[in-house]
Amino acid sequence: MHSEFGCLCRILPAAEAVWRIQRTALVRGTGTQLRQEPRSPDWRAGPFFPSTYFNLLRLYHDLVDTMQFDTEATSCRGKACFRALADEWRADGLQRVIRGDHIDPLRGVKEEYAAFYEKYRHLVGHYFRTLYNIIRVIEVRGADDTGMYFRLLRAQLSRYELELLFYNNLSDVGEGLGRRAAEHGLLSHVALDKEAAALFADELVAMKDDETSQASHITSGSSPQ
Repeated sequence: MHSEFGCLCRILPAAEAVWRIQRTALVRGTGTQLRQEPRSPDWRAGPFFPSTYFNLLRLYHDLVDTMQFDTEATSCRGKACFRALADEWRADGLQRVIRGDHIDPLRGVKEEYAAFYEKYRHLVGHYFRTLYNIIRVIEVRGADDTGMYFRLLRAQLSRYELELLFYNNLSDVGEGLGRRAAEHGLLSHVALDKEAAALFADELVAMKDDETSQASHITSGSSPQ
Protein backbone atom coordinates (compact mmCIF):
# COMPACT_ATOMS: atom_id res chain seq x y z
CA MET A 1 0.00 0.00 0.00
CA HIS A 2 1.40 3.40 -0.97
CA SER A 3 2.17 5.76 1.88
CA GLU A 4 0.22 8.59 0.24
CA PHE A 5 -2.98 6.78 1.06
CA GLY A 6 -2.18 7.43 4.73
CA CYS A 7 -4.31 5.92 7.43
CA LEU A 8 -7.54 4.30 6.31
CA CYS A 9 -10.28 4.34 8.92
CA ARG A 10 -13.82 3.15 8.32
CA ILE A 11 -16.95 1.92 9.96
CA LEU A 12 -18.14 -1.39 8.60
CA PRO A 13 -20.89 -0.54 6.08
CA ALA A 14 -23.46 -3.14 7.08
CA ALA A 15 -23.06 -2.53 10.80
CA GLU A 16 -23.17 1.22 10.25
CA ALA A 17 -26.48 0.92 8.40
CA VAL A 18 -28.01 -1.02 11.29
CA TRP A 19 -26.61 1.44 13.80
CA ARG A 20 -27.98 4.45 11.89
CA ILE A 21 -31.49 2.94 11.86
CA GLN A 22 -31.34 2.17 15.59
CA ARG A 23 -29.88 5.56 16.45
CA THR A 24 -32.44 7.50 14.40
CA ALA A 25 -35.35 5.64 15.94
CA LEU A 26 -34.08 5.94 19.49
CA VAL A 27 -32.96 9.58 19.32
CA ARG A 28 -36.16 10.68 17.57
CA GLY A 29 -38.27 8.78 20.07
CA THR A 30 -36.39 10.21 23.02
CA GLY A 31 -36.55 13.73 21.60
CA THR A 32 -40.29 13.49 20.97
CA GLN A 33 -40.88 12.17 24.46
CA LEU A 34 -38.85 15.01 26.00
CA ARG A 35 -40.75 17.63 24.01
CA GLN A 36 -44.21 16.22 24.73
CA GLU A 37 -43.85 15.26 28.39
CA PRO A 38 -45.58 17.74 30.75
CA ARG A 39 -43.29 19.79 32.96
CA SER A 40 -44.72 18.78 36.34
CA PRO A 41 -42.38 19.12 39.36
CA ASP A 42 -41.32 15.48 39.07
CA TRP A 43 -41.56 15.21 35.28
CA ARG A 44 -37.88 14.27 34.90
CA ALA A 45 -38.12 11.17 37.08
CA GLY A 46 -40.41 9.23 34.75
CA PRO A 47 -40.72 5.49 35.38
CA PHE A 48 -39.39 4.68 31.90
CA PHE A 49 -36.14 6.61 32.17
CA PRO A 50 -33.96 3.68 33.34
CA SER A 51 -35.05 1.75 30.26
CA THR A 52 -34.25 4.73 28.02
CA TYR A 53 -30.87 5.17 29.70
CA PHE A 54 -29.80 1.55 29.28
CA ASN A 55 -31.02 1.56 25.68
CA LEU A 56 -28.72 4.52 25.09
CA LEU A 57 -25.82 2.64 26.69
CA ARG A 58 -26.54 -0.28 24.40
CA LEU A 59 -26.53 2.12 21.46
CA TYR A 60 -23.14 3.39 22.63
CA HIS A 61 -21.71 -0.14 22.81
CA ASP A 62 -23.20 -1.07 19.43
CA LEU A 63 -21.53 1.97 17.89
CA VAL A 64 -18.16 1.20 19.48
CA ASP A 65 -18.38 -2.42 18.33
CA THR A 66 -18.74 -1.32 14.70
CA MET A 67 -15.62 0.85 14.73
CA GLN A 68 -12.62 -0.27 12.70
CA PHE A 69 -9.23 1.41 12.46
CA ASP A 70 -6.70 0.32 9.83
CA THR A 71 -3.19 1.50 9.12
CA GLU A 72 -0.26 -0.07 7.31
CA ALA A 73 1.02 -1.33 10.65
CA THR A 74 -2.13 -2.36 12.50
CA SER A 75 -5.79 -3.21 12.24
CA CYS A 76 -8.20 -3.12 15.15
CA ARG A 77 -11.89 -3.07 15.98
CA GLY A 78 -14.11 -1.94 18.81
CA LYS A 79 -12.60 -0.45 21.97
CA ALA A 80 -9.08 -1.09 20.67
CA CYS A 81 -9.66 1.69 18.12
CA PHE A 82 -9.46 4.31 20.85
CA ARG A 83 -5.98 3.23 21.84
CA ALA A 84 -4.90 3.38 18.19
CA LEU A 85 -6.50 6.81 17.78
CA ALA A 86 -4.88 8.09 20.99
CA ASP A 87 -1.50 6.77 19.84
CA GLU A 88 -1.97 8.50 16.50
CA TRP A 89 -2.89 11.78 18.21
CA ARG A 90 0.08 11.65 20.60
CA ALA A 91 2.60 10.79 17.89
CA ASP A 92 1.40 13.46 15.47
CA GLY A 93 -0.55 16.56 16.51
CA LEU A 94 0.14 16.47 20.25
CA GLN A 95 3.84 15.85 19.68
CA ARG A 96 4.10 19.07 17.68
CA VAL A 97 2.50 20.98 20.55
CA ILE A 98 4.78 19.41 23.18
CA ARG A 99 7.98 20.06 21.26
CA GLY A 100 7.10 23.75 20.92
CA ASP A 101 6.00 24.10 17.29
CA HIS A 102 3.24 26.40 18.57
CA ILE A 103 3.97 29.48 20.68
CA ASP A 104 0.70 29.08 22.58
CA PRO A 105 0.13 25.41 23.57
CA LEU A 106 -3.64 25.84 23.98
CA ARG A 107 -4.00 27.47 20.59
CA GLY A 108 -1.75 24.76 19.21
CA VAL A 109 -3.98 22.02 20.63
CA LYS A 110 -7.03 23.67 19.10
CA GLU A 111 -5.40 23.77 15.67
CA GLU A 112 -3.85 20.32 15.81
CA TYR A 113 -6.93 18.65 17.24
CA ALA A 114 -9.15 20.30 14.64
CA ALA A 115 -7.01 18.67 11.93
CA PHE A 116 -7.07 15.33 13.79
CA TYR A 117 -10.84 15.51 14.20
CA GLU A 118 -11.37 16.30 10.54
CA LYS A 119 -9.17 13.37 9.49
CA TYR A 120 -11.10 10.91 11.67
CA ARG A 121 -14.48 12.60 11.70
CA HIS A 122 -16.21 9.48 10.35
CA LEU A 123 -15.09 7.64 13.50
CA VAL A 124 -14.97 10.16 16.33
CA GLY A 125 -17.82 12.31 15.00
CA HIS A 126 -20.46 9.58 15.43
CA TYR A 127 -18.95 8.62 18.77
CA PHE A 128 -18.84 12.07 20.35
CA ARG A 129 -22.33 13.00 19.13
CA THR A 130 -23.73 9.85 20.72
CA LEU A 131 -21.92 10.55 23.98
CA TYR A 132 -23.20 14.13 23.97
CA ASN A 133 -26.80 12.96 23.53
CA ILE A 134 -26.50 10.47 26.38
CA ILE A 135 -25.21 13.24 28.66
CA ARG A 136 -28.05 15.57 27.68
CA VAL A 137 -30.68 12.91 28.33
CA ILE A 138 -29.24 12.27 31.81
CA GLU A 139 -29.22 16.01 32.54
CA VAL A 140 -32.84 16.39 31.52
CA ARG A 141 -34.31 13.12 32.79
CA GLY A 142 -31.96 11.84 35.48
CA ALA A 143 -33.61 13.73 38.36
CA ASP A 144 -32.20 12.74 41.78
CA ASP A 145 -30.24 9.82 40.30
CA THR A 146 -28.15 11.96 37.95
CA GLY A 147 -24.92 11.23 39.80
CA MET A 148 -25.46 7.48 39.62
CA TYR A 149 -26.18 7.58 35.88
CA PHE A 150 -23.05 9.62 35.19
CA ARG A 151 -20.92 7.24 37.26
CA LEU A 152 -22.28 4.31 35.27
CA LEU A 153 -21.53 6.14 32.04
CA ARG A 154 -17.98 6.94 33.16
CA ALA A 155 -17.46 3.26 33.97
CA GLN A 156 -18.02 2.44 30.28
CA LEU A 157 -15.17 4.67 29.10
CA SER A 158 -11.62 3.41 28.66
CA ARG A 159 -8.57 5.51 29.58
CA TYR A 160 -8.03 6.21 25.88
CA GLU A 161 -11.58 7.43 25.40
CA LEU A 162 -11.09 9.75 28.38
CA GLU A 163 -7.81 11.01 26.95
CA LEU A 164 -9.41 11.85 23.59
CA LEU A 165 -12.36 13.40 25.41
CA PHE A 166 -9.96 15.64 27.36
CA TYR A 167 -8.37 17.03 24.21
CA ASN A 168 -11.77 17.25 22.56
CA ASN A 169 -12.72 19.46 25.52
CA LEU A 170 -9.76 21.77 24.89
CA SER A 171 -10.68 22.20 21.24
CA ASP A 172 -13.33 24.35 19.61
CA VAL A 173 -15.07 21.35 18.02
CA GLY A 174 -15.83 19.74 21.38
CA GLU A 175 -16.69 22.75 23.54
CA GLY A 176 -20.27 21.73 24.40
CA LEU A 177 -19.48 18.08 25.03
CA GLY A 178 -16.24 18.73 26.88
CA ARG A 179 -17.76 21.26 29.27
CA ARG A 180 -20.57 18.89 30.20
CA ALA A 181 -18.22 15.92 30.51
CA ALA A 182 -16.03 17.89 32.92
CA GLU A 183 -18.98 19.19 34.95
CA HIS A 184 -20.34 15.70 35.52
CA GLY A 185 -17.07 14.07 36.48
CA LEU A 186 -16.49 12.02 33.35
CA LEU A 187 -12.93 13.35 33.17
CA SER A 188 -12.08 12.90 36.84
CA HIS A 189 -9.87 9.89 36.11
CA VAL A 190 -8.25 11.08 32.88
CA ALA A 191 -4.59 10.04 32.61
CA LEU A 192 -2.15 11.92 30.38
CA ASP A 193 1.46 11.26 29.54
CA LYS A 194 3.94 13.04 31.84
CA GLU A 195 4.83 15.82 29.39
CA ALA A 196 1.22 16.50 28.46
CA ALA A 197 0.09 16.46 32.10
CA ALA A 198 2.71 19.09 32.95
CA LEU A 199 1.82 21.23 29.92
CA PHE A 200 -1.91 21.18 30.64
CA ALA A 201 -1.82 21.04 34.44
CA ASP A 202 -4.03 24.14 34.77
CA GLU A 203 -6.66 22.67 32.46
CA LEU A 204 -6.71 19.44 34.46
CA VAL A 205 -7.24 21.41 37.67
CA ALA A 206 -9.98 23.51 36.05
CA MET A 207 -11.85 20.37 35.05
CA LYS A 208 -11.66 19.10 38.62
CA ASP A 209 -13.08 22.43 39.80
CA ASP A 210 -15.96 22.11 37.31
CA GLU A 211 -16.74 18.66 38.69
CA THR A 212 -16.65 19.88 42.31
CA SER A 213 -18.94 22.81 41.47
CA GLN A 214 -21.41 20.56 39.68
CA ALA A 215 -21.43 18.07 42.55
CA SER A 216 -22.35 20.85 44.98
CA HIS A 217 -25.31 21.84 42.77
CA ILE A 218 -26.56 18.25 42.69
CA THR A 219 -26.13 17.84 46.45
CA SER A 220 -28.09 21.03 47.13
CA GLY A 221 -30.85 19.96 44.78
CA SER A 222 -30.15 22.64 42.17
CA SER A 223 -30.53 22.09 38.48
CA PRO A 224 -27.33 20.86 36.78
CA GLN A 225 -27.57 23.59 34.18
